[in-house]
Amino acid sequence: NQAMLKYKEFLQEDFSVKHKITTNTEKQDLHIHDAFELIFVLSDNLYCDIGNHRYMATKGNVILLNNMDLHRLGMYKT
Repeated sequence: NQAMLKYKEFLQEDFSVKHKITTNTEKQDLHIHDAFELIFVLSDNLYCDIGNHRYMATKGNVILLNNMDLHRLGMYKT
C-alpha cells in the first residue's frame, strides 16, 4: 500500500538529541554551544538575550539558536 510507505533518512554524520525541562534558568552569563539549541517555551515570563537584543517569549513559542549565537535565557519574576 503506497499510503503506508515509511520515510527513512540516513545521516552522513552522527546526530544526537538531548532534552531538558527546567523551571529556572541555570546560566546567567552569555554563552554559546557546539550545537543548535531548540527551546520550547512553557511559561509566559521568559526572555532570551541574543547578542545585544532582548526577545520576549511566551508560552508556546519556539526559539532556535545557531551554535554560534551568543545568548542567555532569563525569567522575569512574577
